[in-house]
Amino acid sequence: MSEDEERQYIRAAIAAVEQATGTRPVGWSGPDFQETPRTPDLLAAEGIRYVCDWGNDEQPYKMTPKTGELYSLGVNAYLDDNYIHLHGRRTINEVNRLWREWFDGLYADGATTGRVMVLHLHPWIMGQPWRIRHLDEVLGHITAHAGVWKATGSAIIDWFTVQSGEPRRRAGADASPPPAGVRSRPLALPPGRFAYAPITERPVLRWPGNARVAFWVAPNMEFFEYLPESRPTQPDIPHYARMDYGNRVGFWRMLDVLNTHKVRACCCLNLELLDHFPEITDAMIAADWDYMAHGLYNSRPIYAYTEEQERAYWQDCITHVQAMTGKRLKGRLGGGAGYTVRTDDLMAEAGCLYHTSWIIDDQPWPINVRGGQKFIYVPYTGQTNDAGMLAWNREADYFQQMIKDQFDTLYREGADNGRVMCLSLHPHNIGRPHAAKHLDEALRYILGHDGVWLTTADDIAEYYIAHYYDQVSAWIAAHTAQH
Repeated sequence: MSEDEERQYIRAAIAAVEQATGTRPVGWSGPDFQETPRTPDLLAAEGIRYVCDWGNDEQPYKMTPKTGELYSLGVNAYLDDNYIHLHGRRTINEVNRLWREWFDGLYADGATTGRVMVLHLHPWIMGQPWRIRHLDEVLGHITAHAGVWKATGSAIIDWFTVQSGEPRRRAGADASPPPAGVRSRPLALPPGRFAYAPITERPVLRWPGNARVAFWVAPNMEFFEYLPESRPTQPDIPHYARMDYGNRVGFWRMLDVLNTHKVRACCCLNLELLDHFPEITDAMIAADWDYMAHGLYNSRPIYAYTEEQERAYWQDCITHVQAMTGKRLKGRLGGGAGYTVRTDDLMAEAGCLYHTSWIIDDQPWPINVRGGQKFIYVPYTGQTNDAGMLAWNREADYFQQMIKDQFDTLYREGADNGRVMCLSLHPHNIGRPHAAKHLDEALRYILGHDGVWLTTADDIAEYYIAHYYDQVSAWIAAHTAQH
């Protein structure tokens, strides 16, 4: 990025915040804490007063830009939920303990000379239902202490400027902010498939029997080719063997637990599995499972399909599932099957009702399709998903606690407005000898509560479309016009 490009980038970012909020921002946190050697100078020249990217001190300090004033109010990577939890792969329990102990150390040192502690949070990370109690515990620990100033970055820098004898200069003095209370019209969000609306403002959703939570289980029934179509001369033994273990052993262990709790699942199905494993097909039919598309194999994505190829693909999927199981295919999870920009349109055209891949919400939500059909998102999960046990090397008991924490939050919130909880399983993960007992315990815990609708994604979609789609669509139109 050239100097002029970076200057325009900074100006555009400042202008976007000012236009949306009516307040000119005075602080800056670079994307992923990245800067160029020119960044501090450019920020100061545009009236930014403090920057969070330099996590090299526990107190603010004055920086030395070419013009203007600039202070560092550093965010330590250990206090950033993205760096420490996701990139650093610390468990949420470890993060909880680390942040409390970090505060304890600063609090002790602050008795002599003050310290700053900045928690850098991302709603899509710390706002997940199963993590939120840990943030509550950390904040409860911190705010229970006397001598804690809960402040904003600008307030800290204002105070620091006064204490250090530096004259305060108003950021962007030559700017003309919008009048108080004036906000810009929200920009349309790509890809234009669904409207935005805070979950706190929506029409109330009630499940059958006035249940708080619609709970569904999504086993990923997959098959990975030994010689993938994309690399036919390169055997992929690790992926093949891992998924084959699930079909040979893990499925039957998982199925036993699900049947014990009378869970009728809606599986994410690699369609060719029906032909490769007739015993599994018979077992799923006997358990009265529902099915949503998950590709032919987990090794054959549809990204390069033309519209006509994908249209034929959907007709083939629907016909094959109907012939093999007697059930109508109504939904989909993309995953290894991939997507095209037309997928939702062609699914709706083929008579399907829902797509779970978006993972945008804790409630169903209308998806815009070009044919105008009633088509929705049904909440799936990347959180209470046992794929994380493998990818993150987490123990199965940790996964069990995640499931319980996720449920507790959704159950509490569902008392006011219904929620959906999905539990995503893979036989090659949850069906291993050490893991299945934790699935058993998690299901016992959830189903031991009143106000839980044990259901499938198919049934959620049909219920929502029949009882709420028109109401919510009308509400979205009015909400969009108002804002």
